[in-house]
Amino acid sequence: MVFKREEIRFMIERDGSAKGIVFSQFKSFLDLMNYSLDKSGINCLKLVGSMTMSARDDAMRKFTVDPNYKIILMSLKAGGVALNLTVASHVFLMDPCWNPAVERQAQDRIHRIGQYNPIRTMRFLIENTVEEWILKLQEEKELVFEGFCGGSRKINGERLEILREEIRFMIERDGSAKGIVFSQFKSFLDLMNYSLDKSGINCLKLVGSMTMSARDDAIRSFTVDPNYKIILMSLKAGGVALNLAVASHVRKLLPCGELRKLCCLCYRSDKSSVSQDPPCNGSHLWHLSLSLHFLLVLPSGHKSSTLPQRILKLQAKKELVFEG
Repeated sequence: MVFKREEIRFMIERDGSAKGIVFSQFKSFLDLMNYSLDKSGINCLKLVGSMTMSARDDAMRKFTVDPNYKIILMSLKAGGVALNLTVASHVFLMDPCWNPAVERQAQDRIHRIGQYNPIRTMRFLIENTVEEWILKLQEEKELVFEGFCGGSRKINGERLEILREEIRFMIERDGSAKGIVFSQFKSFLDLMNYSLDKSGINCLKLVGSMTMSARDDAIRSFTVDPNYKIILMSLKAGGVALNLAVASHVRKLLPCGELRKLCCLCYRSDKSSVSQDPPCNGSHLWHLSLSLHFLLVLPSGHKSSTLPQRILKLQAKKELVFEG
């Protein structure tokens, strides 16, 4: 508690207009900090989950417009998302959360459009306590995330570049060909959409957050408009109950336990063009192993390739069970 007060004093002495947000997962700890700061003559506000919406709005408004309030105390869940607090430039994390994404979300409350001041984030940890174990857990979760969706820019860039080359090859080989690109992550689909648009490739998108009418429009445009060669789909929103026989290529950038569902989308009974390609076991999709696996298995030197390879082994086991 003493260290926190000293840090806040240093913030105010360095910049009299600076404001800060103090995050904690425990309401009782926020109450202690509120009492301690009040005793030190530092005006502060509080935002926790038990407050009504009007009380939260009042706290936010006072913190934003009143220069006397330098600190707002927030619970990590109540104030960690959906707030724009660019009036603040300092974040104090009082205790680590087992999920590092939650902490990043909290820090992003001040790192938003409209922020023109340098940002300072400080974490408070106690040595030789469970907090050190939580930090190790955070590191493990980061490795899992990078291994599953290629968290590094280099790996994402490699996937996008391979995807662009594959799509160019598809169009050069058959100008009327169309393809479906699947990913389990909407953010990755957004990256692909931007990348393909920059490359001059017209594409559509179908994700779970779209309305039914918007989904129908995307499917109809992809089916009848020859200018749209690619449709980007989230695996859950577009992985079942669609007939996309107009497409002949499937690109899947990340592995998943269910492989056969994707093949069935464009291998339908009314599919006539698939006979032009040599048949594959169980599916007539063009180069199924290349289309579905080439984009997601990286060289073994990458740490992030381990989890996708494990999922591919799981796919192989599920295929054996299916065939049996």
